[in-house]
Amino acid sequence: MLMPQECGSGLLRLPFLWTERSTCNRKEHMPQTLKPPKLHKGYKDNFQTLLKAADNDDLCLISAIRKSDRKPVALVCAMNIEQGDGEPMFCPVPLAVLCEGNPFEDFEDPTQA
Repeated sequence: MLMPQECGSGLLRLPFLWTERSTCNRKEHMPQTLKPPKLHKGYKDNFQTLLKAADNDDLCLISAIRKSDRKPVALVCAMNIEQGDGEPMFCPVPLAVLCEGNPFEDFEDPTQA
């Protein structure tokens, strides 16, 4: 049976995972940084809608409850104005959810990928 061996910095070296030439350095133990995927066309279209709404002063921030976990969220919405027989109806169109917490702690830096 192969037994783990201590290998500096409190890390365990498992003999069956390492070659004899392996050294125990920090870089080998760091997880690989994932490259963010390309943005889908739908995301780009929604972003263009967001920019147009901003140019027209038709953006709003709305408090809502997320259906999946019943938690409160802040939505960035474009306001769609529907003209009917009477007074116009204002209908929010959700485009984005604001980050919950500190985005610098929650997300990998996309410029470092």
